[in-house]
Amino acid sequence: MREVAKRYNIDYQNIIAVGDGDNDICLIKDCGIGISFCSANPTLNFIANKIIQEKSFTPLLEFIN
Repeated sequence: MREVAKRYNIDYQNIIAVGDGDNDICLIKDCGIGISFCSANPTLNFIANKIIQEKSFTPLLEFIN
């Protein structure tokens, strides 16, 4: 994410990131909106701005508009 943001001059606060495990914690923490998707990881769920437990990306649409 950092490399792409730097290459295209995107502020981290303008990034929506979706993750589901330990390896996504830094990503979720550093972006503008962090979404935990079907994760059983308590740390990820704690730092995420939004938790989605259903196996559907439909709830993500509310962040795009």
